[in-house]
Amino acid sequence: MHLELLRIEMNYLKLYINIHLNTNVASQLDKSILCIVTSFVSHYSYDLDIINHAERIENIYQHLHQVLDTDEYAFLIANTMTILTLLEKIKF
Repeated sequence: MHLELLRIEMNYLKLYINIHLNTNVASQLDKSILCIVTSFVSHYSYDLDIINHAERIENIYQHLHQVLDTDEYAFLIANTMTILTLLEKIKF
């Protein structure tokens, strides 16, 4: 159940990025999130480049903050908090 919710929330985030930024940025987000989630869920597959991936995601959110109105951005941040909560629940 938690994994399905996580997938839905992630797809929603990617949809926002595709609409308001572009598909290349969404692809970069996919790669960075995959690396971070894999490292987060299983410390045996920790990626040494995780800081760069986290900074890439932070930059994407900064771009979204510039192009979205305040309410849309607040809604997106609330969904991001749901993603973090779900990750905590599935962490090994």
